[in-house]
Amino acid sequence: MVSVIAKTLKKFGAHYESQVSLSGEITPHHINYLDLIQSQDSAKDSSPVTVVEFQEKPILYVINEQSLYSDPETREKDLVHTRRMLACRGDAQYMAVLKPGQLEIYTIGLKNQLPEVITKNQDDQDASSLIPSIALGKLQPKRDVREEKI
Repeated sequence: MVSVIAKTLKKFGAHYESQVSLSGEITPHHINYLDLIQSQDSAKDSSPVTVVEFQEKPILYVINEQSLYSDPETREKDLVHTRRMLACRGDAQYMAVLKPGQLEIYTIGLKNQLPEVITKNQDDQDASSLIPSIALGKLQPKRDVREEKI
């Protein structure tokens, strides 16, 4: 059965076979993501629930908005923590918060604040090309993330 998260990500161009769900049964495909596998008892957690891959390499970590705190200050603090943790992995350049019909995309980095968000709605004309553009390095953040200072 295909999850709602997988169906929504498909609308943004992530084919089902490129998505690795970090919940449910652990398989050998999860070996690179064992540090991200969520514990079943965590009620609120900003850890990614899905990884989108291109050529078996992670390009986007996806966080479900429903797993975040509703308080804006706590939410931002948790996202900054997750952003820094993912930066230490050294693989993907982006993380996204999945909302119903919308993706909020952030660059991954070590800075103690969230960068400017790139927001895409599933109804946008170019929505289905979003994840392929990330895979091909065509999504441009507002500034070069390599110049980011800690």
